[in-house]
Amino acid sequence: MDEYDQLNPLYVICQGADGGHLGSMRFLPMTGPNMIEDHFSHLVNGRQIRNDRIWECTRFCLGQNAGPHVAGRLMSAGGEILHGFGLDAFAGVFDERMIRIYKRIGAAPEIIGSEGQGRDKISLGLWRFTSAARSRVARRSGLSEQIIRHWFESCFGRQTVNPFTLPAQ
Repeated sequence: MDEYDQLNPLYVICQGADGGHLGSMRFLPMTGPNMIEDHFSHLVNGRQIRNDRIWECTRFCLGQNAGPHVAGRLMSAGGEILHGFGLDAFAGVFDERMIRIYKRIGAAPEIIGSEGQGRDKISLGLWRFTSAARSRVARRSGLSEQIIRHWFESCFGRQTVNPFTLPAQ
């Protein structure tokens, strides 16, 4: 937990059959406080990414018991969120070793800034999910696109309303 959890972020959590944590990630719109602006702005020379159609993705985490499909399932959920809420991209900071994982699941980001060398290198990337990319990542996840869409609709309904633009209740 950190101060960004006080902003009511959207978490995607992949659970095992026993209910245990296999992986997760957190989303926040780039229009309010976010980790990129507050802690990693040097990766984009201090420029702001203030755009209501780009959300920050942080806390991408694979659990100890995550199988080979968990990263793909998280990314598939992210792609469905992107598509379902009419977003353009996700932005996230990652270290160099994640590039291999992202490429393997078919969701390599566009790198827009980096610092460091070798294992100490961190980058800021943008993920955009075309229809082809969504299909590729779904295949890697071991789930059909229909199952992924069903997950989204069961969580958010058929209407694609950005949950961060809804009035507070």
